[in-house]
Amino acid sequence: MNGIFALFGLSPETVQLAVAGVLGGLVRALTLRNGLPDALIAVVVGGICAIYGAPLVNQLWGSLLIAVGMPAESINGLSGFLAGIGGITFSGLLLDGWSWIKKKFLTQTEGSK
Repeated sequence: MNGIFALFGLSPETVQLAVAGVLGGLVRALTLRNGLPDALIAVVVGGICAIYGAPLVNQLWGSLLIAVGMPAESINGLSGFLAGIGGITFSGLLLDGWSWIKKKFLTQTEGSK
């Protein structure tokens, strides 16, 4: 299995982060139940955010997680999961904010035409 990932230039750590982020996106999709398109977007965004955001989450929370007794080898996966869910939430807030701005300020009303 590692040969397949190595063929695409992916390390086992990167694959672990991607899987953790995808699972974070799946958790979000299952809890919100917004339909298949939103679920697929959540899964993809979760994987991407986990790959790039997990090192930051690991830096911010890794010491605390070790202090409360979490095994060091589990922190990378949890960091990916948290980065995936956090990235999905953050991107959703940005998109909702942009929709609100467009609706409130950039869309002409019937009376202003």
